[in-house]
Amino acid sequence: MLKYLRIKNFAIIEELSFSPGNGLNVLSGETGSGKSILIGAVGLLQGDRAKVEQIKSGCKKAVVEGVFDLDSDFLEELEGRGFEIDGDDIIIRREISQSGGRIFLNDSPITLKILKEIGERLIEIHGQFDTTFLLNPTYHLKMIDESIDDLEALSSVKESYDKIIKFKEKLIKLSERERERLQRIDILKFQINEIESANLKIEEEEKLISRRNILKNFQKISEVSQLVSENLYDGDKSAYERISSSLDAISKILGVEGEIDSIYEKLKEYMYEMEYISGFFKEFKEKIDYSEGELDEIEGRLNLIDRLKSKYGRTIDDVLNYLDIAKNELNELENFKELKSDIEKELRVEEENFLNLSKKLSNLRRKKSLQIEKSVNSHLKDLGFKNGEFKIDIKFLEDKFSPDGKDEINFFIKTNVGEDFMPLHKIASGGELSRIMLSLKLSLKPFHKNTLLIFDEIDTGIGGKIAEKVGKKLKEVGKRSQTFCVTHLPQVASKGDAHFLVKKEVKDGKTSVSIIKLEGRERTLEIARMLAGEKITDSAIKHAESLLKG
Repeated sequence: MLKYLRIKNFAIIEELSFSPGNGLNVLSGETGSGKSILIGAVGLLQGDRAKVEQIKSGCKKAVVEGVFDLDSDFLEELEGRGFEIDGDDIIIRREISQSGGRIFLNDSPITLKILKEIGERLIEIHGQFDTTFLLNPTYHLKMIDESIDDLEALSSVKESYDKIIKFKEKLIKLSERERERLQRIDILKFQINEIESANLKIEEEEKLISRRNILKNFQKISEVSQLVSENLYDGDKSAYERISSSLDAISKILGVEGEIDSIYEKLKEYMYEMEYISGFFKEFKEKIDYSEGELDEIEGRLNLIDRLKSKYGRTIDDVLNYLDIAKNELNELENFKELKSDIEKELRVEEENFLNLSKKLSNLRRKKSLQIEKSVNSHLKDLGFKNGEFKIDIKFLEDKFSPDGKDEINFFIKTNVGEDFMPLHKIASGGELSRIMLSLKLSLKPFHKNTLLIFDEIDTGIGGKIAEKVGKKLKEVGKRSQTFCVTHLPQVASKGDAHFLVKKEVKDGKTSVSIIKLEGRERTLEIARMLAGEKITDSAIKHAESLLKG
């Protein structure tokens, strides 16, 4: 729902803003006052393309901004797409400049494509020349589906369609593999054999590198072990002997001073440490068991591991993971025919399921279409189609395959007795299409909640009682969705829940457009003007008052 609209430097509009209400908002004004320009500005918020020519003469930039109130579902959808929404409102702003244009949603830049996706949820514009919804069979089907209560029937067809697509994609991939299958099998067998014959083990590489380092430094390790052992324990005048001698000497003065006793105990600990360190190096040297052959074997093993890692992964773990993947792929390729046969069976089962689900959905559409036809025809008679008849044609196409099932839906109409039903675009004029759309809006569930509906000069070519009925039906639509109606007919304008006058004036040699909410006496006078023209008579005023009361 549009809560606020601001337009600046757009066409002949210098600056204009207004806050429409709920229900039916009528916009009136003399021919050429700027009503269509205002609707064109709203169209930019729906996603229409902007043109440099739309910038007001002498200005650098045009701006159109709208504040929209959204339902909770749409808010969640936008937040799920990454938009930051504070509260229940969003602000959409279009800027047009000589160098191009910019689009913002809550001050975040968006593309025109995204705006169109969002805009079609916010605004629907129906005018004499805007017949997209009625002339496109895709929308015909969508209109029927929006009124079907069995949502599971709709979703199950889509789910079945998605499954079939996935099965077909799998078969395509298998067919592509089949052409290179034998070559790929040979490659995989070689790779699997190469990895398996290496008999790799996790953490093996780290242990081999550690052992190689020891063997490469065997001479130094032997020399250091010998030196440390002799200096600390085994050699003449070793540290062990010297400390032992010192301990014997200190033992003679124990008890003289507490600090001396403490030093004595520390020296005893040092003796044990030296004995341990000396033993460690002697044992370490004896365990090395050096041989030239072992070092060569380790180098060869590490080279093999490096070669496998260069082909299949950065670590042994990666190489072993690749081995599992290769085995699975080889199994698929070697069992290609069985796998393909299984998928084809699943595909046939799902295609049968899709057919049955599509038939069920088609039956629901037919039942709903009969109800809609009856309602639309009732409204059409009220709206001036005395001998008109509306029909929904549903064809079940066995060869059709789509997320919506197998139905092709078209709207047909005949306007005179004895004529054949024809597609809408071959029969109806712009004004007639708008009234047909109004009948549909009264007969169908709304596409989306809180959508703004705009009927631009829906009353062209009608008058009198038909005009009054159009006004009443627009008011009824307004109870379901916020509605704008641009009108020249007082019978329609009088039915508005809010009435706005679009006025064009010349000030200081410049043309400007303003919009004024009419209430009380001002509204009565505008209705009277629409009845009588420039000279407003007492009888016109009385007629206007009666229209507003009725």
